[in-house]
Amino acid sequence: MSSTILHLLWIAFQTAHSSPLPLNPRGASVPVGNVTLLNEQIAPAWMPPATVRGTVDILYTCVFTITLCVYTAIHINVPPRGASPMWWYLRKFKWTITGIFAPEAVLVTAVNRFQQAMRLRKALNNEINKPARNQKQGASRGARLLTRRLR
Repeated sequence: MSSTILHLLWIAFQTAHSSPLPLNPRGASVPVGNVTLLNEQIAPAWMPPATVRGTVDILYTCVFTITLCVYTAIHINVPPRGASPMWWYLRKFKWTITGIFAPEAVLVTAVNRFQQAMRLRKALNNEINKPARNQKQGASRGARLLTRRLR
């Protein structure tokens, strides 16, 4: 799996250009140091990817980096029993896209699930701490509570 990701990264960045000080499209050299050239000339809004690292290259690498960061930060729930691995990848992909475009939705969902887990832990601890007549009765009471809370 990791070798596949590394191979995809190599392919993705194989075409990325970054040269120190190339010539700009007009043929003039790029200014070096503290030069006030932009006070006299208008800077281009969009740089083509011909000889310098253009706007598309910068945007591509930014989006790619953000996607990888969000993908590794998202931890989805354990898949249900019998679910295929494709289900897990599609669900992870869905949450990655959601995390890129609506990170607050991911945060709200995570806080909600954390609160549910804390309530369930408290209820189970209360149920376990109740005195039972025998061990079997206490275990069945905990199992009933757990199945009732998970529905």
